[in-house]
Parts: sequence; C-alpha cells; structure tokens
Amino acid sequence: MTTLVKRLFDYHNEEDVRLPVLIKSAEVRVAKNGKKFIAMIFQDNSGHISGMFWDASDNDIAQFKAGEVVQLSGKRELYQGNPQIKIFHCGWQPKRKAMILKPLLSGRQKHPVIWKRN
Repeated sequence: MTTLVKRLFDYHNEEDVRLPVLIKSAEVRVAKNGKKFIAMIFQDNSGHISGMFWDASDNDIAQFKAGEVVQLSGKRELYQGNPQIKIFHCGWQPKRKAMILKPLLSGRQKHPVIWKRN
C-alpha cells in the first residue's frame, strides 16, 4: 500500500499540520514577557516555513536544535503576510532521524513511504 504523506506546502492556511520535519535552524530568543522561546525554521522537500516554540524550557532548548528531526503538530497560519506554523506540539524523533531524513528532503517517492500519518 502506498501512502501519500502531505508536505509542508501541501497544507493550506488555517489547516492543521502533522508531519515529520527537519529543523533547519533554531534560535533561542527572549520574549517581551521575559520567557524564552525558540524561533525555528522547519524544512522538508517542499520548502521551509517558520514557527515559534513559546515558553521553551532548558530541556526543549537542548533538544530542538538545527539538524534534528521532529514530529510537528500545529496549524498553518499567516503572520504579516507570510506563512508560519503555530506549534501545538513538537515531538523529538532521535531514533527515527536516519530513517526519515533522506526521504524527507528528497522529492516525492513513487514507492511506499516509511512514515504514515496516524
């Protein structure tokens, strides 16, 4: 059975997003309220999109770094005219990194995919 997994830019504005992505960059910043957050850029084979991980703990900051693969859950929105992901959850996937990184960044596959949406 072949399962077609949506990519970042297959989602439309206001649509819920759930997919594995590569963290292209992760920059720790401090919000006006004094709490830390991570400004991330997520990437897959369709392109890249930004997202903010608010109220980041020290553990979150240690885990969510550039080059890591995460299971992203959120909603695609527009912010100042640009698409971004409102993050609901970001699940760290260290054991799956090698298995999904190559198909994640390559073109659409014509063979069965490794990752299936739940």
